Amino acid sequence: MKETIKYLSYEKEKSPINILMTGVSICDKNHACFRENPKIAIIEYVFRGEGTLLINNKKFDVKEGDVYILPAGVTHEYYANPQNPWAKYFMNLSGVLPHSLTSNFSLDNKYVFPAESLKDLFKEIIKISFSDINDTEKQLRISSLYFEILHRLYLLNKNAEKSSEAVFMKLYLDENSGRIVNNTELANQIYRSPDY
Repeated sequence: MKETIKYLSYEKEKSPINILMTGVSICDKNHACFRENPKIAIIEYVFRGEGTLLINNKKFDVKEGDVYILPAGVTHEYYANPQNPWAKYFMNLSGVLPHSLTSNFSLDNKYVFPAESLKDLFKEIIKISFSDINDTEKQLRISSLYFEILHRLYLLNKNAEKSSEAVFMKLYLDENSGRIVNNTELANQIYRSPDY
């Protein structure tokens, strides 16, 4: 495994968000990590390969173009696919804001997101991390990008939920093609009002 890591200085206990470290992991077939009740939050973008994430008694197959969020305080384990080990951009954070943001963007209890469109934001985080600007400025810029990433994940997730509603309605209509289905009945199937 090859890892390039940048540690950033931060204000202990004073700031609602601290970027502790960022980096790039080029994993080998044996790469694995287990964290029990971690004090940090982590967000990672897989830019090549595949792996597996185990969190909250759920198993996720993670692939190129996926983002995964590992909240502080939640035990997790992940490992590379031995046939196609992953390579990832990552960021470790502390403070109260990472949890608050994921919660307010309705991303809590969701961990893996198909988000190929966010690759450039993660690349920009790495670029800023290794630049010559001071760490205070790095904290500001990277925190802003973190906010943008979460906001974009929220929008992608919201669109995915709408898409799944459309798929469900189509299946319901297909199953009931021999009779007339009105708007109210269809809306009730997805727990929406008829004028939604």
